[in-house]
Amino acid sequence: MPVRRFWLFARNIDRITAMQDMRSLKTVSAAATNEAFEGHMESLVKEVGNVAVKDIDAVADFGELDREGLDELRMMAL
Repeated sequence: MPVRRFWLFARNIDRITAMQDMRSLKTVSAAATNEAFEGHMESLVKEVGNVAVKDIDAVADFGELDREGLDELRMMAL
């Protein structure tokens, strides 16, 4: 690994750690009052966003298991 890249990574690790510490500090200070806590929680929920949206109507119907195709895949793996 080149020396410049190493120091770039080292600085980024410090930056990421500082960001995590700032977030922890913000969370602790927001817990002091109920109103601040609710506002902080809303901002975190917005930041996380929708991880997965489950739409029951959009679930694909795969039908029955294709045994022949499964056997072919197993043979390829050998």
